[in-house]
Amino acid sequence: MSAIAGLLAALAIGLMAPCIGMFLVLRHRAFLGDGFAHIALGGVALGLIASISTTTTALVAGIIAALGIGWVSGHTKLPSDTIIMVFFAGSLALAAILLSFAPEVDLEGLLFGNASNVTAADLPLIGGLAVMVLIIIAAVYRPLAFATFDSEAAQVGGVPVRALDYGLLVLTAVVVMSSIKITGLLLVASLITVPAATAIMLGRGFAKTALLAGVISIAAVLGGTALSIATGIDSGGVIVLFSVIVFFVVLPFRRIAV
Repeated sequence: MSAIAGLLAALAIGLMAPCIGMFLVLRHRAFLGDGFAHIALGGVALGLIASISTTTTALVAGIIAALGIGWVSGHTKLPSDTIIMVFFAGSLALAAILLSFAPEVDLEGLLFGNASNVTAADLPLIGGLAVMVLIIIAAVYRPLAFATFDSEAAQVGGVPVRALDYGLLVLTAVVVMSSIKITGLLLVASLITVPAATAIMLGRGFAKTALLAGVISIAAVLGGTALSIATGIDSGGVIVLFSVIVFFVVLPFRRIAV
């Protein structure tokens, strides 16, 4: 059952990750995924101490951090990367303290992912989050794309740019936190950004680029997860290595004209 659960979770993650990755790469905010991955460690540590689902506690921590980053960004003139670094540092410091009191943890699986750690109990949460992310992105696709390419014109045109920024932060946190068991904390950002960056280089229109990013992402997570389950290799490394290889194969044929 764990093998099936791992593959189904990988499929859900492969579907939603590039949806967010497209907007992050085009907004030059690829670092957001990495920032949230480190913020997740505090939530994971709390879950270990409380003996509850680490995915749930990481998700709560990520959403709180996303809202906090959005608020600070809107009330100061600090660059977004600086604000994320503050939350990153605070969460990492908290995790270092909390992990001192936590029971023994599979550190390798936490950092690099292990599809075998996904259980049937994780599927409703991960699947539900994937459906939610896909529905929201489908609903706000046009205004979000408008705000991504020209935020000032979008604001003048009545698009709620600030609300969309908050929403994108929260959705990024959701994708990162729900992907940890498959990709691990250190590699989750790569799954979000590398397939999107690869598809963008081919430059065949926004919708087609998003579809191509999805195909690359799904192929990477399903293939990597299946290989991980069959061989015991950490799933995150296989998934991301596949994505990076595709990136460099595509590189000579780049067009970048989304």
